[in-house]
Amino acid sequence: MHELFPYALDGWASWSRVFCSPECFTPLARCLFEREHLPFTALEPCRPGTNAVFRSGAYIVKIYAPAEAGVDFRTDFETELSGLRNAAQNGIPVPEVVAAGAIEDRRLFRYLILRRIEGVPFGDIRDSLGIREKRNAAREIRSFVDRLHALPPPEGKPEVLSAARSNERWRLFPEPFRREHADYLANLPALPRRFVHGDLTADNVLMTPERKLFLIDFADAVAAPPEYELPPIVCDLFAFEPPLLEAFFDQQSAEELAGQCVRGLLLHDFGANIIQDALGDPAAFTGIGVLRKRLTEKFISVFSPG
Repeated sequence: MHELFPYALDGWASWSRVFCSPECFTPLARCLFEREHLPFTALEPCRPGTNAVFRSGAYIVKIYAPAEAGVDFRTDFETELSGLRNAAQNGIPVPEVVAAGAIEDRRLFRYLILRRIEGVPFGDIRDSLGIREKRNAAREIRSFVDRLHALPPPEGKPEVLSAARSNERWRLFPEPFRREHADYLANLPALPRRFVHGDLTADNVLMTPERKLFLIDFADAVAAPPEYELPPIVCDLFAFEPPLLEAFFDQQSAEELAGQCVRGLLLHDFGANIIQDALGDPAAFTGIGVLRKRLTEKFISVFSPG
């Protein structure tokens, strides 16, 4: 049988060279569409992420990296599939799952085929929205988040606290911060387990021309405290914009919000990256108190009159 994906894979670097290429994935994707009795059109690349994601006419096809890429994404596939289905059943706007499965082609490729949403990432349209539109969007996103947190928690992912304790991304921070971070995690009580999307960034909320919002990309969902959800929303999706934060959080104080975001950041798998991207050089954060102070100042500036 002719191999559908004839490219060598021997670790993450080899996957990174091909996963954005429509040409590399066209034979495999065409076979998937034929198997699912769906019309296939030429693949168009989506924004780079981790897995191979392409547009094909009215559909989005997501092909998960196989084990030969160096990481097993089986749990991400299962988490995303169940998350999308549970969200849809609970009135949360997400892409429709048209097909899901796995295909063996020397390697095992898991895949999702989703109904394409005719929308743009919220980050691309955020600056063009009026204040009222921003407030309406933030309130709607808040309602989605509250409903997400009521879904059954994902299973099979590493426990959040354990993952945070071994997270190598914090190595960029000064030693005093890392010691304080380790002590903080060691003294945390048992954590509440909620369904948390975990990656509600400016790319993962879509807005249609009719101003309807959709949540996408559930692969990073975890069982975690609600605060885990906040760092990507505050720092990336809303980019600290006052109308968005005011509507999402309502009457909370700057100090309360800073405390919640600090807890979320210290647990989040990408907390170190979020701090670096949104707040500056990790070397400046010599302790958790510096992080809390920086966030408090940010929120005070957001909520100050005038």
